[in-house]
Amino acid sequence: MDAMPLVQRLAYSSLYDELAFNFGLMDQEREAWRSLARFNGSRRLSEDDAKTLSELVWRADKLDEALRYNRADLEERFTQLGIGPSARMKQFLGDDDGGLCKPLSH
Repeated sequence: MDAMPLVQRLAYSSLYDELAFNFGLMDQEREAWRSLARFNGSRRLSEDDAKTLSELVWRADKLDEALRYNRADLEERFTQLGIGPSARMKQFLGDDDGGLCKPLSH
């Protein structure tokens, strides 16, 4: 018999599923930004390019929004399972003031 209770195993399983889902969202966001990069330095945009650019910006924004929402849920799950950074990692990272990864706008 496993030493970990079924409820805890299910909680970890659910967490892993959520992490896999989020990794997929991150891949999609990365691809949206990669697609946006082709417009860097553009002086003029055709009507089609402007539509594409608008769609890509919207997509990147919505993916970022989903990831920010999911982060709060994941942090709660980590806390419930007693998962957190080690003391060494906390020392390496320093105090988190939230300033490094703040959204540029909103």
